[in-house]
Amino acid sequence: MPYIVLAKQLAFQKTKTDSPTTPDGPEEIVKQGDQVPDYVPTFVTSALVSAGTVVYVDDKAELPQPALAALPVRTPDQPVVLPSDPDGVAPTVGDLTPVSEPTGSPDATPDVPPAGVPAPPVAPLPALPKAADSKEAWEQYATHPRIGMTLGEAEAMNKTDLMTEVKARHAKAAAQ
Repeated sequence: MPYIVLAKQLAFQKTKTDSPTTPDGPEEIVKQGDQVPDYVPTFVTSALVSAGTVVYVDDKAELPQPALAALPVRTPDQPVVLPSDPDGVAPTVGDLTPVSEPTGSPDATPDVPPAGVPAPPVAPLPALPKAADSKEAWEQYATHPRIGMTLGEAEAMNKTDLMTEVKARHAKAAAQ
């Protein structure tokens, strides 16, 4: 079964039969349009097919044209790629775009809005979760804007440390 390389080039290296991590011979570079060597394991070929870097070609079929087999290229104007979080919230455009530098006079303090500009509304501080509540409930509370933790920070702590930190931040936010 012939597999043809769609990427510009791939490198393969034969390994010893009794030790699959020990190389057995030189590295082989396979260029776009060439056939994948027969010694490449099926699981590697399957992964390369899933990644779109190789394709199965029937013996009677025509080989794919290199222009049709071009891989997509990430351009600088595309947003950063974030790790997926199946339980999380999809990022918004504001999460992906950089925050611009503040404008105005150098004497202005960042905490006080300029005269004539209404202050942004402050999100109300909800009640603390109960000690018996799940860690996930404490993590959700920790990500409240007035508490100021990220989900990653909250997930990295054990429940006891998270409760202590959130209670301290809650007290500080309530005093403001």
